[in-house]
This record gives sequence, structure tokens and C-alpha cells, in this order.
Amino acid sequence: MKKMWTGTSIKITVVFDLPVDSAKITIENPSSTVMINEVAMTQEQTTVYSYVYQSAITDDSGEYEVTVKAVKGSNTALSQTYFTLYDSDDDQ
Repeated sequence: MKKMWTGTSIKITVVFDLPVDSAKITIENPSSTVMINEVAMTQEQTTVYSYVYQSAITDDSGEYEVTVKAVKGSNTALSQTYFTLYDSDDDQ
């Protein structure tokens, strides 16, 4: 798995089984601080959505929690995943 460093951009892509009306993303850092909250994701194809998170060089290293909220009509579904940022001062 490719390491992701603080200060770099990270593309998060989700593929849904069925088309949705909207997809929003929330990202929390390792301290559970919300970095972005329910930001609209970009629709790339009918069931493919993405978001590019630009981390800062000062961001905490560690595991970040990603929550994607998909809405279709009156139905809402949540999905979670994680990514790890490594301190850019560490040996690459």
C-alpha cells in the first residue's frame, strides 16, 4: 500500500451499487476533530463519486476516519473507511 504523507492531496473514491441523489463526505483526524463536514462529493460517473482532500503539512499523522453519506430519495446510508497519514518529516 502506498504511504500518504502530510501535505499531500488524497483522492477518495466510492462506487455505489445503484445511482444515488447525492454523496457527502466527512473526515475526522486521529484526535476526532472534524476536518471537513458533509462536503459534497464530485460525481464522476453514474455510481462513482470522489473527493480530493488536501492535507496540510501541519496535519496530525495517524489514522483518519472517512464517513460517506449517500442519499437516494428518503433513504440515507452511511459508510466508513480509514486512511493513514504519515509525517512528512519521517524518512520516505
